[in-house]
Amino acid sequence: MGNKKIFEFLNLLSVLVRTGEINLKSYAATTGLSERTLRRYFADLREFFGAENFILTERGNVGITDKNLLSSLTLPSEKEKLEFQKLADLLHVINPGFTEVLPPAYKRVDEKLAKELADIFLIKGSPHEKPPKIGVLIKLRKAIGFKKYCDITYEDETIKSAKALKIIYSKGNWQLAIIDAQNPANNGFRIIRIKFIKEVVLRANTFNLSEYTRKFLLNMESFYDGYDVEPYMCEVAVAPKILKFFEAKKFFRSQKIGRKFKNGWSLIGYEITSDDMILMLAQRFFPHFVILSPRTAREKFNTQIHEYLQNEELEFD
Repeated sequence: MGNKKIFEFLNLLSVLVRTGEINLKSYAATTGLSERTLRRYFADLREFFGAENFILTERGNVGITDKNLLSSLTLPSEKEKLEFQKLADLLHVINPGFTEVLPPAYKRVDEKLAKELADIFLIKGSPHEKPPKIGVLIKLRKAIGFKKYCDITYEDETIKSAKALKIIYSKGNWQLAIIDAQNPANNGFRIIRIKFIKEVVLRANTFNLSEYTRKFLLNMESFYDGYDVEPYMCEVAVAPKILKFFEAKKFFRSQKIGRKFKNGWSLIGYEITSDDMILMLAQRFFPHFVILSPRTAREKFNTQIHEYLQNEELEFD
């Protein structure tokens, strides 16, 4: 869309928000635009903001049902400000540089807050990556908010017609949850690093978020959860020296500590939806953690150990 068309489009939106309703024929005569062009702009507005926010009357007038539509999309509401302040407090503790990627209207963490938090908290975690491109974040926000399909250029691949689901900040990194219908692995569900996204192109068509997907995102326990699969049992054995960590914390909601073996180790059971979920724990607590079942997970971890031992034989001059 050229600069002239952008101006015409924004001017139409501005008049609609200010007056609530316009007559296409009169507006065309005033601006010099054709009614056909105006109807196309109006169709674009309905597609972008949602058809429910606009009306077309029998008199040939077009109207907007919510005059606060534009401000509600650009400025946070009072409720959003309150909720965001809670989130800002938490994120400022975790990563003081996070405000660099936020829209100006949301930058509400002041020096006093930063000092108060620094006096109370000392958080030691993984290093924080540099903030992602603000342009990429803005487009992803639109894609998620309006449920628009998008094409994502990610590293050396282009993910066509992706469903962008959630932006996730975890362990110092910005991640994006998507459904990639072209990728059969994990039924298309992927978590990708926003830092490595080069470009996002929004498509005109939209998608519906299924109730299953909404609940899956809400209840997801790790980035390795299996999407749209039935859970299955997994059993592991942990050494006495690390049992206390499992007694103090459930690493997955289904965790159940069972009997003790004669050698002093303890049985722990889980319901998992992918082998990778338990491999994550095996890597963390190696060598005091043994996968008993399923066989597939045990073999995968054995392969990882074998690859490590092979790498030890490499020459590092």
